[in-house]
Amino acid sequence: MKFLFTILILLTGFSRDQTLTNDHLEVFEGEWSGSLTYLNYGDDKTKVTLPMDAEITFSDKGLAFKHMFKEPNGAIETRTTKFRLRKDKIFFNGSWEFKSGQFKDLKNWTLELEGKGKDNNRASAFTKTIEVSSNRIVVTKRVRYEGTDHYFVRNKHVYEK
Repeated sequence: MKFLFTILILLTGFSRDQTLTNDHLEVFEGEWSGSLTYLNYGDDKTKVTLPMDAEITFSDKGLAFKHMFKEPNGAIETRTTKFRLRKDKIFFNGSWEFKSGQFKDLKNWTLELEGKGKDNNRASAFTKTIEVSSNRIVVTKRVRYEGTDHYFVRNKHVYEK
């Protein structure tokens, strides 16, 4: 009995420590509706939420995103980005380092990433959390300006089918 318990613990630990593979990205494929919420760069206080549609294409090279949203002034914006895995690096609007992940299966997982760069023309540290299920994906980017102690949410994309 002790042997079976040990095997169960090892298998449970293994499933949580999987690494992200291109197969995990296939859940993004398709057309999504949702919202983009961001903290205005002008004052770092005003939150803006815009309805958003996205077309996401999956291939063996990763993901191609096409976001379409309407700005508060009425202008229609279209943005594109890519999500790629290369060796131990993750590229998704910049280069990211893997921090942690929980992988229930290919369509239900959470990923935590870390990065550094500039935000609002200031040296910054970043975290990005990606929470995935087959009908909802939430991508949250947090920023900590150099010389400060706390992170704030810069933007959040919510995709729903």
